[in-house]
Amino acid sequence: MKVSTSSAVYNPMPIDEFLAFEIVRLPEEKVSMFDQNPDPTLRKKVLTVEFIINDSRFPNRKAWKDFLPFWPKAGSEKTTQLFDLVAAVDPDNAVKGQPYDTDNLVGKKGRLMMANYESKKRDENNKPIIKQKVDRILPLTTAAAAPVAAAAAVEAPVAEATSVKKRARF
Repeated sequence: MKVSTSSAVYNPMPIDEFLAFEIVRLPEEKVSMFDQNPDPTLRKKVLTVEFIINDSRFPNRKAWKDFLPFWPKAGSEKTTQLFDLVAAVDPDNAVKGQPYDTDNLVGKKGRLMMANYESKKRDENNKPIIKQKVDRILPLTTAAAAPVAAAAAVEAPVAEATSVKKRARF
């Protein structure tokens, strides 16, 4: 059976707004393609999470992000990308030092922001190809009035502030 690859051109997603998503497939553990260790058993594993974008402007669009399968220890001030993802979509179960089953991520919702980056590949004019990747992940919130209230609280002290000249030393 012959399988042909098809190439599709998609309009880029905005990089200046958060897009709602849902995790649609179990995270798949695979070997990192960037780890060049000659011993395959010692290569780093990554979890690939698949997001479907829930925006009518981008029907059936998906995004993927790889996460190293590390979890912070109890009492640690440090965090990991996987922990940040779980804290955004499943905050009740994001506890440092306690195990988390990544199968629980399926069906969880949140918001993500895309970022542009230059590919190493070049187009026919020898210009780098611009691609997109998942940059930030936040919880799915419905409170739109909170930023307005916070902005009003900041206005008064800012209006009273005075300018003080400072020297910068290098």
